[in-house]
Amino acid sequence: MKSLWVIQPAQPELAQTLSEEHNVSPIVAQLLINRGLTDPDTIRHFFHSRLSDLPDPLTLPDIAAAIEVLADAIATQKKIVLFGDYDVDGMTGTAILYLFLQQAGATVSFYIPDRQNEGYGLSLEALEKIHQQGCDLLVTIDNGTSAFEELAWAAQHDIQSIVIDHHESPTERPACVALVNPKHPASRYPDKTLCSAGLAFNLVIALRAHLRGKGFYKNRTEPDLRPLLDLVCLGTTADLVPLQGQNRLLVRTGLQRLNQGGRPGLAALKEVSGITSQRIGTYEIGFMLAPRLNAAGRLADAKLGVQLLTTEDRRQALKIATELNRLNQERRVIEQQMLTEAVAQTERFSPAEMERAIVVASSEWHPGVMGIVASRLVRKYHRPACVIALQGEKGMGSARSFANLNLYEALTACSSHLLRFGGHQAAAGFSITKDQVSLFRQALQEAITTILPEGPQATLQIDQQLACDKISPTTVNELERLAPFGMGNPEPLFASDTIQLRAPSIVGERHLKVTVAGRKQEWPAIGFGLAPFLKTWNSNTAYQVAYRPQWNEFRGERSIQLVLEEILEV
Repeated sequence: MKSLWVIQPAQPELAQTLSEEHNVSPIVAQLLINRGLTDPDTIRHFFHSRLSDLPDPLTLPDIAAAIEVLADAIATQKKIVLFGDYDVDGMTGTAILYLFLQQAGATVSFYIPDRQNEGYGLSLEALEKIHQQGCDLLVTIDNGTSAFEELAWAAQHDIQSIVIDHHESPTERPACVALVNPKHPASRYPDKTLCSAGLAFNLVIALRAHLRGKGFYKNRTEPDLRPLLDLVCLGTTADLVPLQGQNRLLVRTGLQRLNQGGRPGLAALKEVSGITSQRIGTYEIGFMLAPRLNAAGRLADAKLGVQLLTTEDRRQALKIATELNRLNQERRVIEQQMLTEAVAQTERFSPAEMERAIVVASSEWHPGVMGIVASRLVRKYHRPACVIALQGEKGMGSARSFANLNLYEALTACSSHLLRFGGHQAAAGFSITKDQVSLFRQALQEAITTILPEGPQATLQIDQQLACDKISPTTVNELERLAPFGMGNPEPLFASDTIQLRAPSIVGERHLKVTVAGRKQEWPAIGFGLAPFLKTWNSNTAYQVAYRPQWNEFRGERSIQLVLEEILEV
């Protein structure tokens, strides 16, 4: 399926004004307009914001109560247990709090649930273990907002609890002393998009200030929080939250800290990932570091990830990183096998069973790889996809959205067929009984039809029409000023004028290598996943490409290449 190309409307007069006021090219000025950045103060903040510009963390809901309880737990040596999620956001949020509390002299440990046996979030089984260990204060990170039964059980057993979470929040709140969630309807915090790593960082900012006010640091060194920014950056990038406002600032400053090195675990992870470039960006985090950390939670014990991020022992760091790399290789093998089986199952469905969404299930599938397989199905069939790993009469599912569909809204409409669910617009998890799978499949088709009568439409949002001949080293350098790129601040995408494509070849089995020839210049180009184009290529055909110009580093040499998103015949 070809996407509908949507080219943002050009505003040359405004672009020229912004170009002159902020000393940027008209091309970059139009990109700022496309991202809703036209106010002078907003543009200055985009380019020049500092950590001192972060919003007051005390405006987060319940954070005053959270820091009071944490400060008391530190002073009285209560046993604090951090209950984190098994993904990178949960790991980094847990590591941030653990390192700070440990430095403050707290009695603190962490617990990461077993994905296969305990599932997502708090469970009564996990709470019983934590209770037996003598927990006084439970802090959930990246989960807990909807853990009504579990937190009520904790309260009944004299365990205080604090929830640090960013998942969708109902008006009702669980039985905890503090629910620090910017998405709660009562929240006054100006940024609703923080992930749990960002929330944990804001919490320690507020907690450090509170302890300072109590005289806690009169006879001890007050900790510098900036070394934690690499963890904030890692969790924020991996969790795919919008890189705008505070998130962009945290990632930009965190990348600086990450590239300075110093954390043994991340240095070891970089080494085993085969990262050779001196500068790490959001791409390296998203496609090289994060998958290896996530592999721990998918196939083994996610505590490995937190141990890697918190250790000061370089030998232990390399040992853990090597194991994570092995797990990631194993994950790839399992993923390919599951994808093959999921595709075969999908191909057996009638058109009505997969008209608006794909729901597949098997008792042979590994629950730790469901989300990745669901994403692959979305790309292959251009529909939302749910992958369910059945164990006996129950199953755990992972869902991924497509295009403009709000997945959380769709699952809400099907909630009568689910045991529980949670997540975001683009991704969600759920549990279900085996006998409800086919009914859920039908209900999901109906829900999506109601939400989007015309069906999800794949669109390609293009920033500008820009002839490839206008690309120069100066242009690429200017585009890099807009980084870091990610959700909410995508890497600029341009539509070319009419061009020729020469000498196409396939690299790495799935990718297209080709020369893009304009009227005056030629550029080497790579199209990831575009190898099928070679079957229809004609040397005499004129084409148009959606492309991103980038610097390509190879053996110490830098040159410009175009990364192709889509190719159209003209």
